[in-house]
Amino acid sequence: MFSAIGYYIDPRKRKILAISGLILGFIIFISKYIQKSIQNYQSKQFVSYLERSRKFQHYESTERTCNQAIQGFTSNICDNLMKQINTGDILDKLKTKEGDKVSLWNELKIKTFVRLTTLIYSLSLITITLRVQVNILGGFLFKNTEKQSNIIITDEMRLKYLSLSQHFLDIGIHNLQRVVDVKIRELMNSYELKQQLSLAEIEKLFWTIQTAMHSEFSRSNKISEYVLPKNFVGCKVLEEMFLDTVDILENSEISLLFGNNVCDSFSVAVDCISEYFRCNETSQKNGGSNENFANINEIKLPLAKIIPIVNCLTSNGVKKADHKSVNIVSTVLPFLLSSEKNIALGANIYEVFSN
Repeated sequence: MFSAIGYYIDPRKRKILAISGLILGFIIFISKYIQKSIQNYQSKQFVSYLERSRKFQHYESTERTCNQAIQGFTSNICDNLMKQINTGDILDKLKTKEGDKVSLWNELKIKTFVRLTTLIYSLSLITITLRVQVNILGGFLFKNTEKQSNIIITDEMRLKYLSLSQHFLDIGIHNLQRVVDVKIRELMNSYELKQQLSLAEIEKLFWTIQTAMHSEFSRSNKISEYVLPKNFVGCKVLEEMFLDTVDILENSEISLLFGNNVCDSFSVAVDCISEYFRCNETSQKNGGSNENFANINEIKLPLAKIIPIVNCLTSNGVKKADHKSVNIVSTVLPFLLSSEKNIALGANIYEVFSN
């Protein structure tokens, strides 16, 4: 009887043991598979992290190079404009009382506003152009370092590509200055030297200048016409990079960004001029009067007093209330370099060309 029961149970034990063994084996297999999958995932994540880290470091290096290039180019623009639109001769004649005083002041009025406007537009143009160029080049160079592309960018190719923007210094800035000169002469003829202007009215004047210049940059390809040559001959890779640069600069979003940069730069110029108004208000208070002086926004100065301020903004600087000098380049350029929209432009271009 018991042997019959044992015979009945043993097959079931063997079946249970067999099933248990299969289940245990399956569990061990699955655990090892999961462990290996996790290790592979972690390995891929680590490799991806290293790649992102290398890419980010390369991008930061590219960004520093871009800012240095813009700063170096800006000094060349300033030197060019100081020679091209020289107000020193007029100031010397005014000091020595040579020629017609009113005519000299009117010519100084035109030249100071032409130089300020040309400088602001030049800074905005070259900031965008070099950021586009350097980040396109940076993307190609990253692929070279990671051996992701068969295209090799040599030092000679790099220099030839970056030298494209030299067109602006050789030709573009002179064309820009002539256009600005015409617009400013038409506009400033209605402003008398004795006309009193507040900060708000100066800001309105700058806005009128931008409106007058808008027609010049309304065409999408106008930016590329100023900063790049019409034709470029080089190897196939450089010609493709040139065409990519032109395509980006002719994009409607670039035109919008350029307009924003110009508008913000004129706002910075108003802030710089306000330092003189503040300094003028402080000197009045120190004169000993006990009257309540007007708010800085209510102060008005004759245009003849504002002209030297604008002239100094594009040269040696205007003294602030704390007796430190401020000029347009030292204030506008850091603003443009740190602008989130400009930085985002460079980052997006780098991402596209580095993949």
